[in-house]
Amino acid sequence: MNSATLGPRPAKDPTAFFDDLAQTVKARREALQQTPSLSEGECPLTRLQLIEWLQFRYWYLQEESRFIDSWLSGTPGNERLAGLGALLADQDRQSQQLLTHLETLGMTTATWSPESEWGHWVSEFHASTDDIPERIIAYALALDPAPMEAIERLLPDATGLPADSPISTSARTRWPMVLGLSAAREYATTLERQAHTRARVMHAFELEQKARLAFSRRIRSLRAQAAANDAVEENPVIGLGNS
Repeated sequence: MNSATLGPRPAKDPTAFFDDLAQTVKARREALQQTPSLSEGECPLTRLQLIEWLQFRYWYLQEESRFIDSWLSGTPGNERLAGLGALLADQDRQSQQLLTHLETLGMTTATWSPESEWGHWVSEFHASTDDIPERIIAYALALDPAPMEAIERLLPDATGLPADSPISTSARTRWPMVLGLSAAREYATTLERQAHTRARVMHAFELEQKARLAFSRRIRSLRAQAAANDAVEENPVIGLGNS
């Protein structure tokens, strides 16, 4: 057949496109498993590390609530985005659980601040209202439960958190996938849109990995500080003027 008579390459079926993209992200995650994970060779989280995790989760929930609300507000009347309300409905309850648990530990979030990688990932990238359908798809596919599961394995046995606490992520990982597929079926219907969406998802994935490494860095820093404090307590420094 004469190639000149062939028409332009058609776009993939949106459902197949979404599934293929999900497999691509999954393959990249599996490739990264070659890198030492947060939990590899680590012992359970200390009290200070648990507090750090609770503060991070509270911050994340607050930021997630803001960007989901901005997506809803930025696209009034869109039934696809109405499903995001199911995630928003959970925010206040989960945040209150976290704050209550922090209070039992004698802590608040008043002096806590995020790493810059977390801000780029959540407060800037996801919070943008440009090309909202692409961002919903990216949010769905680049929302990795693995860091949360790794933390769960490191948590002390007696956290005092209820069974349906914000640390449990199984329910929260289902809704984004449903919404992402819905957005793909409605939006990712042309080659151009599919190309833009793929680039958006890959960018989100890269930002998420940087955020994950930043959390690992902070946890390890806390471990180092705790070890240094223990060493000082066991070997107090005697001043030169002391006999």
